[in-house]
Amino acid sequence: SNKVVFPTWRAPQRKMLSLFSLLRSNILGYILVRKTEENLCLLDGLYVREEYRNKHIASELIEEGIKASKILGAKCIDINVMKDNTLEKN
Repeated sequence: SNKVVFPTWRAPQRKMLSLFSLLRSNILGYILVRKTEENLCLLDGLYVREEYRNKHIASELIEEGIKASKILGAKCIDINVMKDNTLEKN
């Protein structure tokens, strides 16, 4: 596939990073990974552009977010779903 996911560190203490899914230099989606406690990371801010939804991009970003959490030293991962996000809660 043409999708590429790569990390970008977003904090001087390396406690936060962004992962992007790309197709020919266009950002399809992203997820933010934040280390909130010594052994805990939060997968936050997951977004996929509407025209690229239902193509497993969010799943790919979550998988990469889990890998990134391990790099950050997390033993637990917190994932929250917004109350109004009925598609993902089912």
